Formats: sequence, C-alpha cells, structure tokens
Amino acid sequence: MASSSSAVPFLFPETNSTILPNPSKFFSPHLLSSPLPTNSFFQNCTLKKGDQPEFIHPYLIQASQTSLSICHPSRVATPSFIYQKFVPNITISSHCKTKKNHVISSYSDLSVTLDYPPNLQFFLVRGSPYVTCSVASKTPISISAGHDIRSVSPTGSHKKHTIKLDNGQTWLLYSSSRINLMRSGNRLTSDGFCGVVRLAILPDPRFETILDRFSSCYPVSGDAAFRKPFCLEYKWETKGLRHLLLLAHPLHLQLLSSDDCDVEVLDKLIYESMDGVDNKSIPELVSALITDVEGGLTEFVDGRNQESTSEAVNAYYSAALLGLSYGDMELVAISSTIAAMEIQAAQTWWHIKEGSGRQYEHEFSKQSRVVGVLWANKRDSGLWFAPPDWRECRVGIQVLPLSITEVLFSDLVFARELVKWVSPALATEKWKGFAYALEGLYNKESALQKIRSLKKYDDGNSRTNLLWWIHSRN
Repeated sequence: MASSSSAVPFLFPETNSTILPNPSKFFSPHLLSSPLPTNSFFQNCTLKKGDQPEFIHPYLIQASQTSLSICHPSRVATPSFIYQKFVPNITISSHCKTKKNHVISSYSDLSVTLDYPPNLQFFLVRGSPYVTCSVASKTPISISAGHDIRSVSPTGSHKKHTIKLDNGQTWLLYSSSRINLMRSGNRLTSDGFCGVVRLAILPDPRFETILDRFSSCYPVSGDAAFRKPFCLEYKWETKGLRHLLLLAHPLHLQLLSSDDCDVEVLDKLIYESMDGVDNKSIPELVSALITDVEGGLTEFVDGRNQESTSEAVNAYYSAALLGLSYGDMELVAISSTIAAMEIQAAQTWWHIKEGSGRQYEHEFSKQSRVVGVLWANKRDSGLWFAPPDWRECRVGIQVLPLSITEVLFSDLVFARELVKWVSPALATEKWKGFAYALEGLYNKESALQKIRSLKKYDDGNSRTNLLWWIHSRN
C-alpha cells in the first residue's frame, strides 16, 4: 500500500556493490543507460569472466577474451539426467592482440551480438544452423579445431570449405568472398579477409545442398512480438541474399500455423539437439535487500533453468484474470497466449509419456515420467530442493497450485501414468495431496477417499482446497 504521506513511490538508492559480479564491462556503453537483462539466454557471457558456455540451439558457444568456441554437443543420457558436454570443436579468433573483453553491442529476444575488438563481430541467433562472424576490415583470422583435422577441401572460388575432423564431424565454412586458408596442424589461418564467414556442422551428407542453398542469408537479430490477440510472431532482421534458414524444435512445429505465416518446413533437415510501501517499512526492506544482493546474478554451467511449469502457467493465467477484472483485453489476450504456450511447452518438454521416445533417450525416460529441472543444456530428474528419488516432490512441483491443472494435464492417459509412477514413492504426507488431485481428474471416488485420510498439506494447499477440487471436477 502506498504511503499516505507522500504520493512519490519509494525508489531504492543506487549503490555500487563490491560483491556482485558486475556485468557492465561486457556491454557496450550505449546499452548501459537502460536496465540490463538478468536472466537472458546469454547470461553466462556477462558474469565473472564471461566464459561459461551457453546453449543457443543447436550449438554450445563459449566466449573467451579473444575467441569464440563452438560445439555441436552429443547428448549423454543416464537414469537421472540428460546433459550435453561442451567440447570446443571449432574456435574462431583474429591475430590482433587485445586485452579488452568481448562486448555485447546489441541483444534481442532471440539473439545477441558479440564484438571482439577491433574487427570481429558474431551474430549469435538462437536456432540458426550457422554461426555467423562479420570481419570489418582486412584481418587475418584463425580457425582452430579441438580435434585433428583430417582434410580441408575448398571449392574453386574458395567461398566454401569442407573441414573434416577425426572425431567424425564435418564442418562447412562459407565466406562472402574468397578466403585463403593455410593449414598448420589443427589450425587454419587466413591472410587479410574482410566480409562474412559462416560455420555450420553437417550432421548428415544429405543436408549439404540445403545448407549451401541458404548460406547467403543470415539473421542479425530476432524478436518475439505479440502483434495481435492469441498470436506470437518471430520477427527476424536479416542481411544477405535469398531466404532465411532456421531450425524449429518439436514445440515450434506444433505451433506453426500454415494459414498466417510464410514458412516452409524442410522435413529432411534435422539437428539433434514482482508496489509502493509505507515509509516506516523502508529500513527493514533496505536491510533485507543488503543481505539478499549478496543467491545476485549467478552463472550456471548448464545455463538458465526452470523447475515448476505449473507456477509459470499460473503466473500468466493470473495476469489474464487481472486483465478481465480491469477490462484490459490486450492483457487478457497476451497473458492467455503465453499461458497456452507454457502449457504446451510443459507437455512437450516436462511430461515424459510411456513409450513415446520422442524427446528423450530410453536410458532417461524409462525411470522418469516428469522432468525435475529443465536446463538450457541439461534435463535433470533432481530438483533444487529434492533428489531424484523424491518422486512425490517432482510431481507436486509440476501440479501446485491447483487451478487450471486439468488443462495442464489434459492428457488423462498421461495423468494416469504419472499417478501410477509416483504412487509407490508417496512417503511425504504433505506432498501426497497433489498426486491425489491428479487422480481426481479420472477417478474422483478413489481420490476422494485418499484425500479424506490426509493429515498434512503443503503450503498453499489445504483439506478444503482439495475437497473443493475433487467435488468441482466433471
């Protein structure tokens, strides 16, 4: 509630922290006048040394002071998790020696541009099968491999090179003009080059003609826009010639509408991969803030992560209800759209159906019906607060709070699978209620008997809440 003695909202004073990692050194000066992102897909490039890998689909990239390393990772599956290990397959740098950090000169919803003074600029766009580097003036560049180079084969124009490594990978290098590469061990060096260089892994020889065809058009930025109700548009700024090639993951393919978007799906190209406060409350808040800023921004080896899909769904569902209360139809439309997308994302990435085999290896999926924490570069069966074998917590964190749960778990066959999977592990009394709530979607009487026997409930849940839930189902 706002203070009655002042109409001016309280603002925490600006301060310089000696504790937090300061990301500003990794951003171009013209970006510092605006708030900087604190949970972006490129966060690891801005914290501490800025050299933890990030997954941008389909590549893991690692930004060091003078170079950018690219990895097309292989997946490792165990009963507890699925992850991708970073190995620097290809590293690009220039011969110009500098003590300056890489700098973010621009960023958007789906892209980030990394500058390496004085001449290299990388356009890193999520979902691009190519990594694109612009060389501003004639500069000798270096391309090194983390494995032995078996062969380098240029075309007659020297605008395309095929690089084969002894780990079985084949990389295609495209250049906007002739580039002369000289090989020395596992390093390729060029004389002065000016223009655009693009690198793409060739996962299958059949894809080469497709990669050749789209190599001349490259994206420099990408935004997600809500331009009309219940519709999300991806807008790309491109340079070069012809059409843009980007990769879509399975959820994109579900959402693509052939009626209102000019997209051609190439089935043969597949890549593995918190208002105002009373002034009397201010000192306590400031004291708490000083303590809190020390759990600041954190880099993670496996990138950003999400645990509870149901909390995300309910955040946007609540925003839609707020829009209905205030008569703000734009807020209703946007929030409903995002809530629907969160639901589909949860059903695609977190819900592991028996025998589906669509997303995850059998080694992982045979013992899991739901993902615990989904990282940019890892699928984990454990939770932030619980080990993998606490199945009731893994289910509960994807169910709470009970609201539009029956939409999130609209597949009743899967809901039954999930309850069957978690039932033998129902040891913690307060978490049992969420499993029984799921059972109530398809067997009210059985769920009701179990709920009546409960003695403890998780925060935000209660006997009344569960009884309301069961009795209000169809």
